[in-house]
Amino acid sequence: MEKSKKKRRKIKIHRLSAVTALIIVCVTAFCSHIYAAEAAKTENLPPRVIAHAGGTARGYNTTNSLEAVLQSIEAGHTLIELDMLITSDEKIVMVHDFGSSWTKQYLGVEFDKRPTAEEYLSNKIHGMFTPMSFDMLTPILDEHPDVRIVTDCKENSLELLSLIARKYPDYIDNIVPQIYDYYQYEQVKRLGYKDMIFTLYTMNYMDYGRLLAFVADKEIFAVTVGIGYAYEEVAYRLAADGVRVYMHPLNNFSDANALIEKGIYGVYSSTLAPDEFEGDERSFYLTDPLSGEKLSDVTLANVSLTEILSLPVYGAGSFGIWYYMDGYALSQALLDNMADGMHTLTIKNLRYSEGTDYVIYKGTKAGRKYLRIVEQKNAYRLKNIREYPDMAEKLSLYAGLGSKEKNMLMHSVVMAAGECGYYDAGVLKEFRISEYDTAVPVYVYEDSSGRNSAGMVTSPVNTWDGRPHINYENILIYLPEGIVLTEKEKEVLGKAAKYIFNDWNRAKEEIYATCI
Repeated sequence: MEKSKKKRRKIKIHRLSAVTALIIVCVTAFCSHIYAAEAAKTENLPPRVIAHAGGTARGYNTTNSLEAVLQSIEAGHTLIELDMLITSDEKIVMVHDFGSSWTKQYLGVEFDKRPTAEEYLSNKIHGMFTPMSFDMLTPILDEHPDVRIVTDCKENSLELLSLIARKYPDYIDNIVPQIYDYYQYEQVKRLGYKDMIFTLYTMNYMDYGRLLAFVADKEIFAVTVGIGYAYEEVAYRLAADGVRVYMHPLNNFSDANALIEKGIYGVYSSTLAPDEFEGDERSFYLTDPLSGEKLSDVTLANVSLTEILSLPVYGAGSFGIWYYMDGYALSQALLDNMADGMHTLTIKNLRYSEGTDYVIYKGTKAGRKYLRIVEQKNAYRLKNIREYPDMAEKLSLYAGLGSKEKNMLMHSVVMAAGECGYYDAGVLKEFRISEYDTAVPVYVYEDSSGRNSAGMVTSPVNTWDGRPHINYENILIYLPEGIVLTEKEKEVLGKAAKYIFNDWNRAKEEIYATCI
């Protein structure tokens, strides 16, 4: 939720004694004055986070896809970095490179030579996301004029920037070019670009004095330094000398916050959002009760005030915490009576002028009510929550199987690509796997010489790997031990399993996105 909306929200405060209320009003007014002064100082500063390679699209990073850009804008990004290249027919597309390793991993195809724009755009990224061209970007910039695009070109960046200036002159102010050497500055400036980011990862030699003088003299927008790259230590020297420095790439909040504490201005990130480092949200937030990390997404088994209050709050201090649901003081009665669906949970205390907002979802699973709390940037995960159908009931309505085949499916593990719910011996289960777990189901892209083809899924639990299985149009079935089927029989079972999953009209999301 935007800060302006937060300020307009009416808050109902608990009754307090007249003296206590007066003290709180005075302290709050004083704190609000201090925070307002600080906000005025930082109001015109650029965001702390630049969306890396378009940001994230339903949990998939560095796709440079249409979906990633739109999701980043929804999450509040106004600086979005995109990889760009020129196609053989001189069109600009968003792609890291046309090498076989990238296109095979992301598109499932290989190009014998530099493709045309049509050849590149006719594919899907990870089988589900839309590749972008600059022509597709301009309507988005028209609709969101405050959004600016940071360019990253792994080939001839001057040729790319010249083409943008020539074909899209009305969008030059929306472009923040990355330059990779000193000589590029004057050439890019002559093309009409204003703000520039000096990126150090391709430099072969570093003269710190020259770099610092250049950045100051040319009024460079920022310097970007890669974490783990040769000149990482230069980032801290520049920051100490008053230069705005971004580091990349970084997706962990604690690590990014630690860099900012050291003086680094911001980070390029696929998953972090600018609001996480602005105002109260950087210092006052819920934490995950298991990991202790900043809370991103948690499901509470009951609609319980006690469970919400038990979530640890970082930065609470000794002032205590106030909880509000849709602007009203939180109570068990309010939770019980609120409708199913999405709501706003706000935590506040006297140290913070605005508090921190979360999206909370009230739903029903297996006949029981539950609550799910996510950060604002992850609200998209809640938009596709649905009830999972009962497998036995669905199979009873499917005419394409006999009792033997139905019994076989009821004793199998059945799942779909991108889903968290799956059936094990007919029982609905869920899995929630962290980004660090190598067993996360993903799309894999290999050639046709006996290996997987584009769009197939891998197992979330390695212990199933020894079982016979069917991989049919993104449906994965692990059969009972010892079962041997013909290709035709596998197809029949695959179609039946697809019938079970298809009526969800599901979106392909990150592996933990649709957990309920």
